[in-house]
Amino acid sequence: MISHISDKSNVILWLASNPRIDQELERLKGNFNIVRLDHSVSQEDYPRENVVGIVTNTAPTFFYSIEFFSTFKKLQFVASPSTGVTHFCPNELQEKGV
Repeated sequence: MISHISDKSNVILWLASNPRIDQELERLKGNFNIVRLDHSVSQEDYPRENVVGIVTNTAPTFFYSIEFFSTFKKLQFVASPSTGVTHFCPNELQEKGV
């Protein structure tokens, strides 16, 4: 739980296969502004200002590198609704305090 975030901040959300994602988004909207993206948006076009969290796709077609995450200066967490984390670098993120 991220109770220390007092202002409404953005969370980038990729398309997810979770059938209950809309229910979860409604719950998050009370504390965050949600930016929901799909595969047609290039990584270079992702908004980066005020992003404190990123929720990855459950089955992305590419690897999210530490260089990618480093462009989000306010990033505090990365979530993945999957059973593995082969699509990003959790150890490197933890070393950076994410």
